[in-house]
Amino acid sequence: MIEPIRFSRSLYHGRAVEQAVEAFDALGTFIVDMQDDAIVVTISDPDPDVEDVLVDELCNHALARTVAIVRSGDKHDGPPAGRA
Repeated sequence: MIEPIRFSRSLYHGRAVEQAVEAFDALGTFIVDMQDDAIVVTISDPDPDVEDVLVDELCNHALARTVAIVRSGDKHDGPPAGRA
């Protein structure tokens, strides 16, 4: 079983994590929980061909997307979905 991944909102842009999950969607079942201080991603049913590297690659992709989003000038992540 893969442990849930906790992406700190102080380091990762929420939209970047969502984009990473979308990019890896075919490789497992993903649940994204937008919390006040973190984005928690739970992975189940991972593709056995990539299971051993899936978490590392997802994290790398989320970090790369965060860098791209921040460099584009969008530094504000905003509140979690459904919150004002």
